Amino acid sequence: MVFPPFTDLIGAWKCVGKNRIELRVGAYNLQLPGSNVPASLAFSKEDQHVIHALFGDIYKNDIVYYGFVDLDKSKYNILSTLNIDDVGNPRKRKYQIVPLTYDPSNDIVFMSAINNQNKIILSVINATNGMLLHTFNSIPNEIISLQYDIFNNKLFVHTETNDENLTQIVEIDTNNGNFKQILGQISGAKPTDISSYCPICRKYFLVMFENDHFMYAAVNTSDGGGISWRVPLNFSPLNIRFTYKKF
Repeated sequence: MVFPPFTDLIGAWKCVGKNRIELRVGAYNLQLPGSNVPASLAFSKEDQHVIHALFGDIYKNDIVYYGFVDLDKSKYNILSTLNIDDVGNPRKRKYQIVPLTYDPSNDIVFMSAINNQNKIILSVINATNGMLLHTFNSIPNEIISLQYDIFNNKLFVHTETNDENLTQIVEIDTNNGNFKQILGQISGAKPTDISSYCPICRKYFLVMFENDHFMYAAVNTSDGGGISWRVPLNFSPLNIRFTYKKF
C-alpha cells in the first residue's frame, strides 16, 4: 500500500490458527519538501523463534522448570518452577520424550506426566509466564504423545490402553480433560513417542515398532477418525515432523 507522496508500508503475514493471522509490518516515511519533520523508519516487533520446554534439575527431584529456548539468541529462559506433586514427575515415564504441545490461539501449553500416586496428569500452563492454570487426572492410561490442531482448536493424544501393544488416538475435551472420542486404535505394534500432526490434512502421524521393523501410521482426526495407512519402514527413524510454508 502506498500513501502519497512519501510514505510506504511493507509487510508479511503468517497463519497462527484458524481465522487468525499475524502481521509483521515495516513503515518508512520520507521527509516532505519544506517540512521540519525528519524521515523515519519503523518496524513491528520481530517474530520470536522459540521452543517451549521443560527443564530438569540435577540436584532436585521434586521440581521441574518451565521455560523456552530462544533459537535466535541461542539461550534458554526459565519462567516458572513446577512441583511434581502438581504436574507429575517426567522422570517416571517409560518413554524418553515428555508429551508437550502448544496452542498458539490461547498461548497455552499442554503437558503430561505421572505423579507419585501413578495418576496420569494433563497440565495446562500459561506459555507467557509459566503459571500452572489447571490440571486434569481423568485419563486412565499413560499418554505417549500430544498434538494440537491449531486450525480447529482440538487436542489429541496417543495413549496406551489396558491391553499390551494396543494404543489409541483420542480427542481430549480441553474443558475437563476427559476423552471426547476415540479416533483410531492401533494393535499389534509397540508404541514409540515419535509423532507429528498435519492441521491441513488433519492426520496424526505415528512411528511404531511392529514385529522386527518400524512402522509409519496415520490416523484421521476428522470424518469420524480411522486408520489412513500403516506402512513398514526399512530404517530406524529418530523423529518425524510435518512442515508447511504455504496454504
